Amino acid sequence: MTNWQKFSNVLAAFLMILFGLLILFIGEEAYLFVILAFAFLLFIYSIRMLVYYFQMARYMVGGKEILYRGILFLDLSLFIFTLSTIPSTYVMLYMVGMLAFSGAVDIMNAMDLRRLQGHWILQFIRGTVCVVGAVLCIVMMNTPKMVVTIFCFMLFYNAVMRIINAVRPTEIIAIQ
Repeated sequence: MTNWQKFSNVLAAFLMILFGLLILFIGEEAYLFVILAFAFLLFIYSIRMLVYYFQMARYMVGGKEILYRGILFLDLSLFIFTLSTIPSTYVMLYMVGMLAFSGAVDIMNAMDLRRLQGHWILQFIRGTVCVVGAVLCIVMMNTPKMVVTIFCFMLFYNAVMRIINAVRPTEIIAIQ
């Protein structure tokens, strides 16, 4: 990881912490703010992936996967923008589902890293905490304040994990 990538990861982690504090102080009405911010970030990410595809990835092996991801995230961000008129319970279920999916992907990546003798424990713990947080959100669905608190905790936790990954020395594979 380059110094710029490390700096951007730490900066993104601090922005996640600020975002979590803002949501925590707004309270139960924060779901609309969360939806708009999440949709905007997904939209920016999808545009970035599409620009990367048209600039470089279309010439690469597996570049079409980046195009498909960009289109999928663009569609997902536009779908999330339309969720602002839907009752908050459905929106919370949608966000919790994305959190659970993210945790499941982290757990699967950790199992692959374990097989390859890499650093897998931190990623496994991160995925497990995400899945447990999603289950807690589903159990506490009747109390929106508790769901917002759990969601903020998950933001803080992911920010701390992002900082740890940024300052950890990266492994370099040398071919001799």
